[in-house]
Amino acid sequence: MKNYFIHTIELMKPIDTERFKAIKSKAGFYPVDWCFVNHYKNTEFCKKGLTIELRKCSKNEIMAHKKPYLLILIINPSKVMHNSDPLNHIFDRDVFDCAVEQTFDMIDELVDTYGLFEIDEYTLSIT
Repeated sequence: MKNYFIHTIELMKPIDTERFKAIKSKAGFYPVDWCFVNHYKNTEFCKKGLTIELRKCSKNEIMAHKKPYLLILIINPSKVMHNSDPLNHIFDRDVFDCAVEQTFDMIDELVDTYGLFEIDEYTLSIT
């Protein structure tokens, strides 16, 4: 039996310009210089396994989503479970389920603080 390791899970939510400005103003986002224009990142919760990004959509993404911006949550389940220890990996299904539940709880706490959306409003990103 082989063990497979999930490094990160990426969830995305298309948002409009007003929501983009509101979220960007509430949280400590900094511009990502090496990348797109209007691409911002919040690493405040990175040690807990959550990175939040805001970025402008490409022309194809705007046509697909009908919104000009994306809110992206990048989740590292191992950091959620093992308190930022990069050497520990999740190889057990029950531990992975627990990490996902803890991540959902962390996101629920951020809904009111930063104006993020409920977890079930996001789409699993396939990139």
